[in-house]
Amino acid sequence: MDTLESRIGAPDPAVRLLAVRELAEGEAAHTERLVCSALRDPDPEVRRAAVGVLGQTDLDGATRWLLAALQDPDAEVRSAASETLAGLNRADRAPDLLQALESATDAFAVESLLRALKPLRHAPALARARAALASDTPEVRRQAIGVLGYLGALDAFADLARLSLTDADAGVRLTALGALTFASAPDIAAAASAALSDPAWTVRAAAAGILGRTKASGASAALVGLLGDPSWQVRESAAFALGALHAGGALEPVGRCLQDTFSNVRKAAVLALTDIGAGAARALLEQACADADAQVRKLARQALQQLGPVPPGRI
Repeated sequence: MDTLESRIGAPDPAVRLLAVRELAEGEAAHTERLVCSALRDPDPEVRRAAVGVLGQTDLDGATRWLLAALQDPDAEVRSAASETLAGLNRADRAPDLLQALESATDAFAVESLLRALKPLRHAPALARARAALASDTPEVRRQAIGVLGYLGALDAFADLARLSLTDADAGVRLTALGALTFASAPDIAAAASAALSDPAWTVRAAAAGILGRTKASGASAALVGLLGDPSWQVRESAAFALGALHAGGALEPVGRCLQDTFSNVRKAAVLALTDIGAGAARALLEQACADADAQVRKLARQALQQLGPVPPGRI
């Protein structure tokens, strides 16, 4: 009889693969036993399919099997298990994840467990996440930072601020800077100000954006300095931040950004001039109405319309 169970045990891996893919629609008790079998299949593609079933069903043993699959000899099976584990997102499974994390030594497993714990906001994971900040593996540090950020752990603020400035990996510094949102605005602004000189443009751009969002007083001068940054993304972010700060003293340097080679920077400059004070920026906005980029011209016209009728022949 050609049953699902017989096909999962068939000699042909293609038959077994198709059978496993049907398991997501089966009854829980039957599915659980067959998935467990498929996770031991000699073919890695069948095992990956079994991991996928665990992500589509709500089997009691899913966490245990996914933890085992993190040690699979096939890299793609391990990756699928990590993705699926992170997607389970059930708070009642947090204790099992933390218990596994306590004994995990493999960097990939530690990274995966931290990633799965992150959205669960499991307070007992705090100590283990802080310990993982010392890992030699950048991705482990990034995921540990994520756990601390989701928990809003104020006592870990100093660690995160330090990593945002000193970690050897730019991705870790960027993640640490972004995780500081739970702290007070002045503390966040202080960390962001220090990061404005980071060697990575991604970090500098993020720091400028944070200063704009937190309305950091006293940041205008440093942000004006970034308008000449080699990276257009940083210049764009600095212009937006100066607009958010309504930095009247930055009118002229922001106006110079209307000559920037990159249209994204010119668009940011138009919007910043509008926020800073479009009345004083009218002449600059009128110049922007002749920009080569249609979106820049549109933004400039919209800004001028907010000021009232535009004299004939100006646009």
